[in-house]
Amino acid sequence: MNKVITVLKITPRANREALIKCWQHWRMWIKVKRLMKYHLRKGNHQLMPIKADLMWAFDKWKRSDAEKAAHMDTFNFQYNKDHNIR
Repeated sequence: MNKVITVLKITPRANREALIKCWQHWRMWIKVKRLMKYHLRKGNHQLMPIKADLMWAFDKWKRSDAEKAAHMDTFNFQYNKDHNIR
């Protein structure tokens, strides 16, 4: 990153805009590459029974607090207070 900033400071103003645009385009393609790698790995893991089970269990654990909170939001405050639910 420091190298890019140094190059931008050295280049003339006319070429600087083109370099910035090129840099942003490069960063976008890196993000697309990482996203594609993530989805290919996830799809490959879902084909393997053990890893698919582990992924399902982890996702269930990760979302459990949000599901409980959403369920508790359906009750009014007085109900939660009377039942000592925090």
